[in-house]
Amino acid sequence: MKSILLVVSILSAGRTIDAQLPLCGVGSSGLKCDERLITASHCLDRGCCWNPTGEPKCVNRDRHRLLTASTSNSTINSWFSSFPWSQYSRDILLQSHVYVRRNSYPRVYYAIFAGRSKFLKIHLQYCNILLQLNYVAEVHIWDVTAGDDEDTRDYISKFIRDTDLAGYRLFGLPSYSSAPSALNFSNSYLYGSFYIHYLNTKRYTATDILIKADDDIVFIDLSQFARFINAVAAYKGSHLHFPNIINNDLGFIIQSNRLNSSALNKWMDFYTLGLHLNLSEKMSMLHNDNNGSQLVSEPLTTWRFGVHTRPEFALDMHVAFLSSPQTFLKDIQQLSSEERAIAINGRVTTNMFAGRMDVIQNCFRSFLQDNCCDFDSFTGIWSSISGQSNLAHTNFLVSHFAFQLQYYAESTYSAALEAIIVVYEEIANKFSRAAVHHMKFQSML
Repeated sequence: MKSILLVVSILSAGRTIDAQLPLCGVGSSGLKCDERLITASHCLDRGCCWNPTGEPKCVNRDRHRLLTASTSNSTINSWFSSFPWSQYSRDILLQSHVYVRRNSYPRVYYAIFAGRSKFLKIHLQYCNILLQLNYVAEVHIWDVTAGDDEDTRDYISKFIRDTDLAGYRLFGLPSYSSAPSALNFSNSYLYGSFYIHYLNTKRYTATDILIKADDDIVFIDLSQFARFINAVAAYKGSHLHFPNIINNDLGFIIQSNRLNSSALNKWMDFYTLGLHLNLSEKMSMLHNDNNGSQLVSEPLTTWRFGVHTRPEFALDMHVAFLSSPQTFLKDIQQLSSEERAIAINGRVTTNMFAGRMDVIQNCFRSFLQDNCCDFDSFTGIWSSISGQSNLAHTNFLVSHFAFQLQYYAESTYSAALEAIIVVYEEIANKFSRAAVHHMKFQSML
């Protein structure tokens, strides 16, 4: 398999910066960096390839330039020329009328942990459309800036002040929990009042749906949103429900098992052949706490080598999706109905999840009163506590931009990831423009 070089050019302070980024194929040929053993982590951190057939090796990068992603409209349009975005937008708007007329469609609350304006400018465009289509009753913006980011705080305040949509509610920085189980785990309960709000507020009913989302959700497949909500409402067990998430360990496993993508294949080889992980087993394995004290569960792709630590994984996943949206949005929907909800007992990173309010409240109550770990870890033990697997819905795709260690680590991938944000913003703009035209048309009928 040939190594491919993605070159991303962006303008910064009047200068053009070229970030040369490898999309290596497994087993690429080339010279070793040196003769000594190199760990898999070191190899990939240097932007080189992992060779699963033998010892880890760093290889010379091929200098093939596949494409240039810049902030120009012509480049962005070339990424999507093969996918009918306009027709896709129209179909979404038309089908929305089918769902909002159904009396059984539940009341949906959409909560965002909001801390970075550059992502909120994208995410809130989708929220606007969800409110306009009556897919969501309220969007709850939880300001987690803690006063540290004045630009984001000002952006949130201005957005709430200027929006003409009635469904937005602003919440201040969540406070620490005072639950007895939190006394020795203060860092685990930073957002205690967030959980307490949905646990104790009387106006929420058992059949309402709560969605929690990180601020850096930069794409939502609106065509499948209502179907996802109806599926969540239909399940009677104590399940937490997850979308099929770009740049997430569970989403990566789902996509790798169902789609033919060189980027997905590369990383699956790294984890299964290189690190000898049995990812299917980790998905199905219930949390086992023999002594009752260790409740922290490990990510599916491990702490040390997990996808959350690797900026090159984030870039690979975004490029794979954005260069072939047909594969992720359409091809995966050809699956049989039996495959569309995947059971997962292991830890799932909570970039986005949903549940019926009665399930959410039981989960939050157990989390706050009886246990002692961060919420991501808690998803890894919830299956053991509830006796029900969490469920991932393969047909509902969202894109999570980056984990903290992916985005804030200094690397040669930073410039490329910044350019990727521009592409996601343009997609959101397309949807917003289509929604505006649609709402104007509907108002004339």
